[in-house]
Amino acid sequence: MFVAVGVGWLVTRIQRPSTSLLAVLAFAPIAIPGVLLGAAIYMTYLYLPLPISGSITIMVIAYLTNYLPFSMIAMRSGIAQMHPSLEEASLMSGATGAKTFLRVTGPLLMPAFMAGWIWLVAHVMRDMNIAPVLASPENQTIGAFLWQRIQDGNIQQFSALSVCMVTVLLALILTWQRMSREEG
Repeated sequence: MFVAVGVGWLVTRIQRPSTSLLAVLAFAPIAIPGVLLGAAIYMTYLYLPLPISGSITIMVIAYLTNYLPFSMIAMRSGIAQMHPSLEEASLMSGATGAKTFLRVTGPLLMPAFMAGWIWLVAHVMRDMNIAPVLASPENQTIGAFLWQRIQDGNIQQFSALSVCMVTVLLALILTWQRMSREEG
């Protein structure tokens, strides 16, 4: 989500050919199926001289690549609803860019950021495309663990973890909805 904030802000606020290219590159993975993306990332880092194959780093890269288009949509819509004059007024008042982001832009983007974050958490937790391709004993996600339980025929562990996962996600969503209503 933090990468999506940066890319979304650049693409929305700075109208240049380079940011248009950045938008195209960030949005391109939406056309690639998750299994194919996971396999491509696996093969790429298998042959590159970087020791990240089988680590959590390769999972982060894969999920960032796969879900950046979706999170960028949420952030771009939040940024587009904010008039640029709010940031300009802060900068004209003597605030630095970082202070403007922390005191003006950040709080106004928080609802879009949290909504995108909850969406990402829910999708990464239930992912059955990338995780089985890139998982190893050192970096198993819940999706890969669930897949392994099904493959082993261990329905009890699969069911118990699935219920726990749904309960956690439901609690997260209900908490966010309650906080949203209190702010509104």
